[in-house]
Amino acid sequence: MAGTVTATRTYRTTLARVLPSPTATPLASAMVLSLLLATATLRLRPGDADAVVAWASTNLHNLAHHPVASMLASTFVVTGSLLPDLLLVAIGFAILERAVGARRTALIAFAGQVIATLLTEYGSALAAHWQLLAESSSERVDVGVSYAMYAVLRPAC
Repeated sequence: MAGTVTATRTYRTTLARVLPSPTATPLASAMVLSLLLATATLRLRPGDADAVVAWASTNLHNLAHHPVASMLASTFVVTGSLLPDLLLVAIGFAILERAVGARRTALIAFAGQVIATLLTEYGSALAAHWQLLAESSSERVDVGVSYAMYAVLRPAC
């Protein structure tokens, strides 16, 4: 009986290290919850989804009119399958948050979102101006958590 209790404690301790609680990784938990809520809201109101995606997109038009709002909102708008993004965000944010803390993880994610957005949007506009691309990105839809997610995954791995 004592061996079973010890084994159970060892199993719980190992599980607690591998799967952190929301109190151990509040930023990762908040990101996962925010993604779930935003996606559920968009899926429950499919008639509004196109308007939300168009407003939240980080294209050149929105960056000129409401840059901060589009940068923040676009992070939580997932138009495709949620599960891969959700898993990568949960794992990447939790690993990095445990290593460097919630503030630094948030800073890395935000910097990744801002820098990658500016590089891709203005880079594609410049390429269109030089006629290297067929169309400008001024009205193209660009939403999702990918820039922040990959910024966090890089140091976490």
